[in-house]
Amino acid sequence: MKSEPYEGLGIEVVRNVLVEMDDGVKVALDLFVPLGGFTGRRPKLPCVLELIPYRKDSLRTPRADSWYASLPPRGYVVARADCRGTGGSDGSSTDEYTAREQRDGYQLVEWLASQDWCDGHVHMIGMSYGGFTSIQVAALAPPHLTSVVSIDFTDHRYTTECHHRGGSLRMWHDPCSYGSLMVAMNAMPPDPAVSGPRWATLWEEHIANSEPWFLNWIRHQTDDDYWRCGSVAHVADRIRCPVFMIGGWWDAYPDSVLRLADRLEAPWQVLIGPWDHATPDKGVPGPRIDWLPELVRWLDRWSRAADGTAQPALPVAVYMQRFDAPMADRSLKSGEWRGERSWPPPGQHDLTLYLGGGGTLDRSAGTDATMRSAYDPRVGVTRGLVSEGHPLGFPVDQSADDARSIVFMSDILEDDVHVLGVARASLHATASTSILIFVVAVSEVAADGTSALVTKGILNATRRRSFREPEPVVPGEVMDLEIDLQATGWIFSRGNRIRVTVSNADFPEVWPTPNAGWSELLVGTSHPSRIVLPVVDRYGSAAPPSYEPAPDVAPRSGGERTWEVTDDLLSGRRAVRIGWVWEPGVMRSFTDRLTCGGVCRVDPSSPASASVSGGCTIEASFGMLDVVSRSQITVLGSVDQFDVTIELEVTANGRPHSRRRWSESVPRVLL
Repeated sequence: MKSEPYEGLGIEVVRNVLVEMDDGVKVALDLFVPLGGFTGRRPKLPCVLELIPYRKDSLRTPRADSWYASLPPRGYVVARADCRGTGGSDGSSTDEYTAREQRDGYQLVEWLASQDWCDGHVHMIGMSYGGFTSIQVAALAPPHLTSVVSIDFTDHRYTTECHHRGGSLRMWHDPCSYGSLMVAMNAMPPDPAVSGPRWATLWEEHIANSEPWFLNWIRHQTDDDYWRCGSVAHVADRIRCPVFMIGGWWDAYPDSVLRLADRLEAPWQVLIGPWDHATPDKGVPGPRIDWLPELVRWLDRWSRAADGTAQPALPVAVYMQRFDAPMADRSLKSGEWRGERSWPPPGQHDLTLYLGGGGTLDRSAGTDATMRSAYDPRVGVTRGLVSEGHPLGFPVDQSADDARSIVFMSDILEDDVHVLGVARASLHATASTSILIFVVAVSEVAADGTSALVTKGILNATRRRSFREPEPVVPGEVMDLEIDLQATGWIFSRGNRIRVTVSNADFPEVWPTPNAGWSELLVGTSHPSRIVLPVVDRYGSAAPPSYEPAPDVAPRSGGERTWEVTDDLLSGRRAVRIGWVWEPGVMRSFTDRLTCGGVCRVDPSSPASASVSGGCTIEASFGMLDVVSRSQITVLGSVDQFDVTIELEVTANGRPHSRRRWSESVPRVLL
């Protein structure tokens, strides 16, 4: 195999190795190997595989702080593979996380293990999509899969992925971000210098046969069988290899890390920091850590234990956050590291706080009361836009949204309260309309009244009994609503207060429900609405970890960011404009320029007509060829349906190359 040396990094790269799957499709991968390649009498090496759809050819010069460059000098071969239908691989891409894609991952593991340079140990690694594919392939149990390192992933695709939340359809994320990104990404070509005579045919095949993934996500609005594919929560007992799970409290997926830690029978390790959707050395807010020693220690432990290089691992390392004055662009989060020997942590217990009729939050249920709130579909804009991949804005002061919600406040805390895990809300409520969501938010309030969001949870009341088989709300009927809030690690400070708010919207995070109306919250002894916080002792059951700070790197945002809220004072309409730019080199040496964003709109007098329009543009150069791929997704709401239009335009050297358009009306299923 011909390789390309990078002597300054101590590695070589073997480009575009084609591996034939059992159906004849060829999957393309690049191999990052120690300098000297596979020549000479070197010992056989373990391999680390990443399987993603983000075009391996966009990673042309590995950055020194990436695992592509860091692991080979430590004796590992790293393989980066394009999912079928993307980049340099054959086939077409019509959806994420398909059963066929998982089968490809299985076959890639076994193919790598069979190579004469491999010692038979193959690990999988990945962040986000690669974290998903790693844990999904682990559930298939390939014989030579030694371990997986899954970063920022979910184990349940309907309840905790980026398309639906709490039985509600996510609003801004897919049209303005990931959904539109993948329309544009799947239409980008492989590098002609790498794919050679195959590249034009591959490019045309991908453009002609790929379909927008977004259409699948919006068609499946309940937890039907579609979401089971790739959801390992239901088959966690099939995972036999060790699993290193890494997450961030401000990512969308920390719940999955803790849930699997409680279910896995195979060995596991957990690391959760204060980060968003990123690796521990690049996440915001910090502190960012140099996690490479942890990664190498993990890989060595499972592939080189006979060498005596394995070190005992701390099973659970989490960052316990503390109150900071809310900032949309926060770079550092106050707090401290905590170590635990197991999960759930020893000594964890419930702290139950009851919602009171006078807006109190107390350890005992008070006098019976009913509290009414008008449904305001504009609520939610202060809760932040941090999401899967794009650090747009962290939660700001919650006071504006709290003023439009039902509010409950504790007394001043006499001692710190340490919360670690998933908080749960139990509400007794009624509604005047057949479709309504309930949002429970927990904040810490300082002495000056500043309110910092800690966590929140969402439940579409039509899914109160089943995410699979929703049923309309019966107006006036008392409902028992059980709502899981997103997992967190947080220390409420002595002298501050805990605030819980209940509202019926989270705009633009999820779609506003279509009908005007109101909700009533029943509290007191007869209807003990409450929140349950998972409280732990001041100190963990293991010594807290100590990490070196991450090397200073360029911020991942790399360009302009927009989070603009506009209110029309005449009509009451609200618009949220979102946008960002990733310059080349920001995301693990990607050479592409990426621009994404859009606008979400809602009218409080007609919430059914809420709409979103967003898109992404990818710009890349391949020698004398400049390619631009633009996508646009527009979704118009009405009482009964979503009208979806998706457009794709690809240009080559400024000339039209390809154009596609999809249009579909999708019935609303109690959303």
